[in-house]
Amino acid sequence: MPKYYEDKPEGGVCAGLKEDLGECLLQSDCVVQLDNRARFRGKKGY
Repeated sequence: MPKYYEDKPEGGVCAGLKEDLGECLLQSDCVVQLDNRARFRGKKGY
């Protein structure tokens, strides 16, 4: 869901779109699963 940021300076026409895309990617299943696997490897000492 797109967000509206009042306190953020304008960084161009697509600044909000870029930020929303970054948030979307960070919350996607593949990134979340990779992050969990990395934490698991760290605990196991791989």
